Formats: sequence, structure tokens, C-alpha cells
Amino acid sequence: QYRVAFYFALQHTLVAKDLDQATRVGVQGRRRWRVVTLDGKLIDTSGTMSGGGNQVMKGGMRASVCAFSPEEVKEFVAAYEKASARLHAIRQEKSALEQAIDITEKEIAEYQLREEKCNMDIASLTKQSEAYEQRLKS
Repeated sequence: QYRVAFYFALQHTLVAKDLDQATRVGVQGRRRWRVVTLDGKLIDTSGTMSGGGNQVMKGGMRASVCAFSPEEVKEFVAAYEKASARLHAIRQEKSALEQAIDITEKEIAEYQLREEKCNMDIASLTKQSEAYEQRLKS
């Protein structure tokens, strides 16, 4: 009688002993499963975890003590800015070189076309010259 309601609520949910086992079973592999642990933690098919726990964790996003001195941080920032400026200059140089390549490729194509026309003119003039020489001989 309640079978349909339980299936609707739970569908393909698996039960695991702990969170490690739930992660192994639910997220790894080709098919993902919805897994709930015995202590109430839930891993959804998308891999998100929710629920469980009885103590509230506060301040997890608080900034921790920095391992670098302010002078070292300033040096890092200066090095970053120098590298960033160098990168910008290189990118501009790359853009200029790419434009030069495009112009050169167009010029090459134009000169190849001119060469073909000149070769055709040479062939035509050579035939005309031969024809004139034949006329002069006869």
C-alpha cells in the first residue's frame, strides 16, 4: 500500500555506512547514485553533499595568517605587474607581426599573379616573334 509512496520519495537511493563509502559508491563510476549515510549525510547524483552533522562550523572562510611578509607581497605584486606589462607588450608585438604576415601573404599572391601574366606575355611574344621570323624567311 505504501510501496509507491516510498519509491517516489527514495527512488534509487542507496544507503552507505559512512561518507567515504557513500562517495565511492555514489560519485565514482559511469552511473551516479543518490546515497545517504547512516548518520544522515546525503550525496546527490550531481555530487553535492548535504545534511548531517551536529556541530556548527563557523568562520571557515576567515582569512588565515599570511605566510608572506608585506615586503614579500609587494615584491610579488611588482613582479606580477612587470610580467603583466611584458605580456601586454608581447601580445602587441604578436598582433603587429600577424598583420605584417597577412600583408606579406597578400603581396606574395599578387606577385605570383604578376609572374604568371608576365610568363604568358613572354610566351605570346615568343610565338609572335617566331611567326614574324617565318614571314621574313618566306
